[in-house]
Amino acid sequence: MKIEREKKYLIPKDLVEKLIRSSILKIGVIQWYIDKPGFITDERLLGFKKFRLRLTFDDKLNKNWVIAIKKDLRKFEREEIEFGIDDSIIKLKELKNFRLTAKIRYFITKPHSDPEIVLDEFLNNCGVKFDINYLLEVESQFDFEEIEKEYGLENFEVKDFNAFTNERLAKKFNIDTKDLIECLYKKLKNNNK
Repeated sequence: MKIEREKKYLIPKDLVEKLIRSSILKIGVIQWYIDKPGFITDERLLGFKKFRLRLTFDDKLNKNWVIAIKKDLRKFEREEIEFGIDDSIIKLKELKNFRLTAKIRYFITKPHSDPEIVLDEFLNNCGVKFDINYLLEVESQFDFEEIEKEYGLENFEVKDFNAFTNERLAKKFNIDTKDLIECLYKKLKNNNK
């Protein structure tokens, strides 16, 4: 079990550009919000009514499928359970029936470091359109004020954290799942040049 302490920020374009230039890693992410019991049969999902199905493309453009379950605990804290699954049990054609987020994630700090700082660029083409373009997330066990000062994030924290969770930002789109996956792959590949 992993406990997250997290804050989110809507930052201005000049800071977005600066952080993208200084990013150390970039991955592609599509995450579906599954609320249909039995959509994926896995004993580790027993007792959960909903979960997230996440496809990531790593920096070498390799695909990885993960199930993620999050439970809110206290202010800024959530429990997170994650495990990998084989893509052969995923019903790709049915994924278009679920809400999703699709984005390129820039790591400003090393993954799983403390703090872990990521900037999400939401995919706003290929038949998908989200309400925002960029969202910065900071996960840390340290004092957020020090991190905000170091990275110039003062005054950009979102006022309503719950309004900016990926689940709240997720939408349902009428796009074939294979086409969406291909679009994200191409965007990530072209940005890696």
